[in-house]
Amino acid sequence: MHYFHTDIPELRGYDSGIVLNNLARLQDRQSRLSEAVLAQLWELAGAILRDSGGDPEVADSILLSLQDGGEGPGTAGDAGSRLLPGDRELADRIGGHAGLYGRLELYRFLREQQGADLSSSGPRLLPEARPSARGRISYMKSVLADKAYLRFSGLMPDCRFSEAHSFVDACEDVFNGLCQFCLLPLEVVGEGRLTAFSRLIVTYDLTIAAACDLTTPTPEGSRVTRFGLLCRETGGSCLLPFFPGTEVRYVELLHTTPASPSLTDLLTAAEFCGLYPVRADTLPVDGLTASADGRDSGESERPAVPPVSLVLETSADADIATFARFLELEASEDVLMGAYGVI
Repeated sequence: MHYFHTDIPELRGYDSGIVLNNLARLQDRQSRLSEAVLAQLWELAGAILRDSGGDPEVADSILLSLQDGGEGPGTAGDAGSRLLPGDRELADRIGGHAGLYGRLELYRFLREQQGADLSSSGPRLLPEARPSARGRISYMKSVLADKAYLRFSGLMPDCRFSEAHSFVDACEDVFNGLCQFCLLPLEVVGEGRLTAFSRLIVTYDLTIAAACDLTTPTPEGSRVTRFGLLCRETGGSCLLPFFPGTEVRYVELLHTTPASPSLTDLLTAAEFCGLYPVRADTLPVDGLTASADGRDSGESERPAVPPVSLVLETSADADIATFARFLELEASEDVLMGAYGVI
């Protein structure tokens, strides 16, 4: 574990070299301490499983308590009280990031000891639909939308289309149970996010089940438009794919709170788990605090900062299960807008 390079031959014998040598020794001690902490986190994972007796609610209660009061000022106890006020604040900030990494590693250890593997759990269950709506896709017809429909129709048997007069009508068809899916354009790749459609996804409690990219020629070359196949949100923070034979390549979130977790912590957790941002867009606050049926989302006040729409791409070795656990326990107020692949 190295914060920066300390072995600089040209500085040996100088004051800088002496201080760097002291820092090297401290970093070596920190590395051994970190290894001991990892061992204790492994032991803690086993203890939580034993103490919870297999009850997931008890295990969640224990895990949630680990977030309480562990990273504020003065949390270092007697050791922290011996620090100067300015040093204590900086130490708490450093400890806050260490605590986040520790909890993420604990979530991973818990899954390993439980023998749970998200990738072997099969596809995510689609929301229930009445027989007349099952397999029906509502969309506003256009040349590109027709091509997207043909692409998505291969994901399900007995696929049918239902023409909508507007994008709002398509979303309402799904929200009211008349159709199981709808089509919306999500973004023009390389140009920008279509934020109006992100607002529709949140307003009508939809989630992106799959996406496809369609290329059209332009005088400058070509233009790629990404279409999304959307269904009703089934709740939770599950990051399983919706269709057999597909895998999650993108995770899309609406980060709604500037407090806990902060956007920085969310991105740190994503990177820790092998997911990396490819898009970040702020969305207007108006209209994002009420659901399509007019019920208030529970926010008594508007957030101090605009919500941020994040698109995260999974790496080849992404730990999606650990990131899903983090979202469930530490970012439950954020909106999961989709976990999907591009077909």
